[in-house]
Amino acid sequence: MATTQIDIREATPADLGALRRMLRAAYEVGLKGYYAPQTLARVIPTVAEGNLRLIASGRFHVATSDGRIVGCGGWSDGPPTPVGGGLEMGRLAHLRQFATCPDVAGQGVGTALFRRCRDQAAAIGMEHFECQSTLMAEGFYARLGFRHVDFIWTPIRGAAFALVVMRRPLFTEADRHRRAAI
Repeated sequence: MATTQIDIREATPADLGALRRMLRAAYEVGLKGYYAPQTLARVIPTVAEGNLRLIASGRFHVATSDGRIVGCGGWSDGPPTPVGGGLEMGRLAHLRQFATCPDVAGQGVGTALFRRCRDQAAAIGMEHFECQSTLMAEGFYARLGFRHVDFIWTPIRGAAFALVVMRRPLFTEADRHRRAAI
């Protein structure tokens, strides 16, 4: 499998058009087979819209290759949809809208975006990550050390959209071993 040369940078409002096209392509290909076609027809226009507030936060990043946006992901200190208690909210960061172009899936783009988010969240004292993963992305997050904690249905444009709530410490034992080896 070829490795794509990528650059990670902070997203800007000027990226919104390209970002929406990339999100739509990623979701149309990636979510097929995990959700009913009628659910996807309702959900994709909303989830592929992009989040200007998240972009403006400075915590949303794009991965580019040869000037083209091939992935995105960010984090916030509040969840996209509240799902209940657990960890002290002031130290729990929430991964948001991670997606990768289908033609570069599995080439490290999502992991590079995750590491950028993790390091940024660590710099301000966050201790744990949570995400609301699509069914398709659950394996990706599990490989990053996330563990399943809940299953939720989020209403989007009249459709019940299944998501998996997952958590992990900001730095796992495997992360610490990798950092020590550098």
